[in-house]
Amino acid sequence: MFSVKTLEPLLLISTKKGPNRNMNLKVIILALSTVAVGLVELIVGGILPAISEDFNISLSTAGQLISVFALVYAIAGPVLLVLTSKIERKKLYLASLSIFFLGNVMTYFSPNFTFMMIARVLTATSTALVVVLSLTIAVKIVAPAHQAKALGLIYMGISSSLVLGVPVGILVSNMYGWRVIFLGISLLSIGSMVLISLFLERIPGEQTIPLSQQLKAVGNGKIISAHLATMFMLAGHYTIYVTLISHHS
Repeated sequence: MFSVKTLEPLLLISTKKGPNRNMNLKVIILALSTVAVGLVELIVGGILPAISEDFNISLSTAGQLISVFALVYAIAGPVLLVLTSKIERKKLYLASLSIFFLGNVMTYFSPNFTFMMIARVLTATSTALVVVLSLTIAVKIVAPAHQAKALGLIYMGISSSLVLGVPVGILVSNMYGWRVIFLGISLLSIGSMVLISLFLERIPGEQTIPLSQQLKAVGNGKIISAHLATMFMLAGHYTIYVTLISHHS
């Protein structure tokens, strides 16, 4: 549940006056993009019964759409960031959103479960890259003193999409069918591409920390504890969502 303290980064960034105002708008656009791509992750949790019925599969099989997405998302983020480190950032961001758009259109037209799973892999890969790019770009386009606020706004976008995903999915699915959800997300991604094209400047790629060094950092006790806390928290959310939906069905 959001409090005044949670909204502080948004309030401070959006009300900042002077030459940095345009930079603040860019951070807000990046945050909105993370909301658009983040919705596709958990929104499936609320519509599993509809998907399983449509494709004539079990609920547990349909649940693999969440598991595979999470696995691909976790692996693709750091790997793709390293592999694409020398590519110009705006170009890469737009390419990722284009793949995300394609994946959602494929999901909308999915004739069977296998086809939808392939589409989920595409959306998971592109979502991971869009999120990490939003975080890295945000700190580059603001003054050092405002980097923490910019990151706070990006994380707020990510959190908002995770919170809204399931209830929005259930509401829209009950009214218009589950496929319409992904058509709507496709339209949101188009909006994000337009805004990024108009307001974000070209940002050259740069050398990133090698993946081997990143993996070594994971061995740090404090980092492991933080990752475990996040993992168990999200696992609890996922379990509750799927359990409630399965009992509801």
